[in-house]
Amino acid sequence: MNAYEPYQPKRKATSEQSDFVRFLRSDTPESRAFTAQATFGIDIATYRCPGCGLPFEYPFSHCQGCRRPHQRRCATSGCGNILPQPIEQGESIPPYCAPCVSSTGRQARAQSFARSGIGPRERMTAQTWQGPMPDQAGAVEAIESWLASALWRSGEHYLGKCAVHLSGRPGRGKSVLAAYTVRRAFVDLALVPAFHWHTQATLAQVFAERHSRDTESSRGRSDQATNAWRAVTESPLLVLDDLFAERLTPAFGEALATLIRERLDQCRPTVITSNYAATWQVFFEHDVGRLQSRWDGYGISIPIAGVDLRTGRQA
Repeated sequence: MNAYEPYQPKRKATSEQSDFVRFLRSDTPESRAFTAQATFGIDIATYRCPGCGLPFEYPFSHCQGCRRPHQRRCATSGCGNILPQPIEQGESIPPYCAPCVSSTGRQARAQSFARSGIGPRERMTAQTWQGPMPDQAGAVEAIESWLASALWRSGEHYLGKCAVHLSGRPGRGKSVLAAYTVRRAFVDLALVPAFHWHTQATLAQVFAERHSRDTESSRGRSDQATNAWRAVTESPLLVLDDLFAERLTPAFGEALATLIRERLDQCRPTVITSNYAATWQVFFEHDVGRLQSRWDGYGISIPIAGVDLRTGRQA
């Protein structure tokens, strides 16, 4: 150890980390499938080598028939893009994907993501993403399909799905998946120039400041809050995390329902996480079904089940 470096005591692994390591070392079909997806981006149930048609054999990085290297993920930390397999047998796979090689703005986007208001645990997990947990695989597949839709193509008229609702009991990784979606759309794929991340509490604070007009100083703050609310409404990508965690006041509930309706009408990408299913009429009684109708036409509901990732127990 360098004498000028302060001593850093070793940190003991948490129970979740220990359980995850045991899962990876268990050599079960589930752990093999997870490793194949995280390392190669391969679904071992459906994958076939494009050269000879043989299925993937764990843990080999080359096809055992034609010796062609399997596809790999980009070596850039936090990227996750899947690199294509070589067309010819002797070709090698480059370590980085084309966006990471050619895009000079990716580092700036990654720094902006790191400085954002996303919770530190969710942000760090999304930055060091190694693949979904088994119970999250279906949700990640749906998210990637959504990111590949025509919604994100500039200048193209779009009438399809423009919002995603991640629901499930606490500890299922909903906020992590929302942060992963932001990282993929903003940092990796550069589909949006900016994003906004709000919890119900922070958005309620913006709404309260918007309507505070008691004094001269509060009027100035209100003007700033009005601009902040407009920025949320018109954001290229908005995440509403942990919605309905607290009771809605009538005024804020009406404003929130209007916000979501407008974003659905304008086809602005929106991600919502909540412990409850997307039954909007339960929370917005005075909306008389307007939001529910729009969501049924333009929204995607993704329930997430499984164990509590914080405790490892099935609640």
